[in-house]
Amino acid sequence: MAEHRDRSHEDEATMVRRGEIPERVRNLVFLGVNESGIFSFQQAEARLQKFSGSGELLWEKDFIDLPALKGVYEEYLQEAKTQERFIPQLSYARGIHVYEEGAAILLQTAEQNPVTVLWVSNSGEDIRLIEYPEVEKSFLLRFRIAPDRQTILFVDSMEPTIYRAEYPV
Repeated sequence: MAEHRDRSHEDEATMVRRGEIPERVRNLVFLGVNESGIFSFQQAEARLQKFSGSGELLWEKDFIDLPALKGVYEEYLQEAKTQERFIPQLSYARGIHVYEEGAAILLQTAEQNPVTVLWVSNSGEDIRLIEYPEVEKSFLLRFRIAPDRQTILFVDSMEPTIYRAEYPV
């Protein structure tokens, strides 16, 4: 069994070094639900899909070309090349918060880019990028939109600091 795992790890490592995304990573999603439907963000492809409650695809948007995401894939490849024991997970997002008006997605930005939230309305027609340069980046950064819908909260799971900022949506 260990030999099979080692071979599968080698195959994935080879795929990543060739610039391919392993199948087990390709289908990872963040899900969120509100009265209007189900939001599914495909982490390795930066694709947001919206489904009805019965599972019918209503729309989808590809965000891979957002300036905020520039450099994420290159950083992933670089990290994968330096790892010997594990294959890092390619993800263009850190989390999703779906509420009454739509979905907020905390993007995984490249090192040179600030913390950024992507907001998409229920219809998929209104899309906004909101940058938070004052928030310190961390691998363990999490977020939530406050009930007043005017404030966004960020927290690093390893630090006792909660960042509060304006949420202009």
